Amino acid sequence: MPPTYLYGKERALKNIFKKLENVQKIFLFLDYDGTLVPIRKLPALAVISPETRKLLRQLSEQKKITLVISTGRAHADINRLLGLKNLTIVSNHGFQIHYKGKTWVHPKVNKMLPLLNELSRKLNVLGKSINSVLVENKKYTVTVHYRNVPVDQINVVKNLVASMSEKYFPFVKITYGKKVLEIRPNIVWNKGLAVQKVLRTFHAQKKKYSAVYMGDDTTDEDAFKVLGRNSLTVKVGSSKKTLAKYFVRNTDEVLQFLKIIVNGNYQWNSDG
Repeated sequence: MPPTYLYGKERALKNIFKKLENVQKIFLFLDYDGTLVPIRKLPALAVISPETRKLLRQLSEQKKITLVISTGRAHADINRLLGLKNLTIVSNHGFQIHYKGKTWVHPKVNKMLPLLNELSRKLNVLGKSINSVLVENKKYTVTVHYRNVPVDQINVVKNLVASMSEKYFPFVKITYGKKVLEIRPNIVWNKGLAVQKVLRTFHAQKKKYSAVYMGDDTTDEDAFKVLGRNSLTVKVGSSKKTLAKYFVRNTDEVLQFLKIIVNGNYQWNSDG
């Protein structure tokens, strides 16, 4: 069933806000690239605006809200970009979780770091040989960006990455995102399982709570899949191929939603 446009029916949106108003706790999960910030040609250019940072800070200071940033970026990278306290950060697609001054890393991932580092060094050679390929070693995962690669070279990049990674199977696997190839440990773990771990860590089951998850990429589908009837799942973008219940068109509409949450009374103004 295709998702419903979040702002399509005022009555439906009012019901959503009424539900949020009536719970004890809101767990607000937000992806970064493509959700809080438009996707840029280079990851380093995806910097949040002062307005967005202010909204996030206000959300993080509300006792009713547990704000969680769920991203494929490395922890140090996203922490630097946000520059905020009182956040839970799910980084590297869930392999690392930082909360309340503590850091959790998936217990099976450390033994695979030598393999990931070795593969990353080999992939860097690919990055130097094909124009506009960017290889990021994010410690627990490796990302190959091909957003700026000429169209006729994209399949070449994909085939070379698969070929260069082959000897490391079955210890690693390749997943696909928006103009990226993700090499990650071949462990049954993803953003969805990380979301469930966060909810358990904060004892969500003991509260009357609602989970809100907003994301734009294929990796966010795992989170949409695991969240149940107590949740509001929102795909960012026009694609109807999603497990999310709702969608918004762009990052501006994400911010519009966050402003209503920050407002605290969850009143919907159809004028935006």
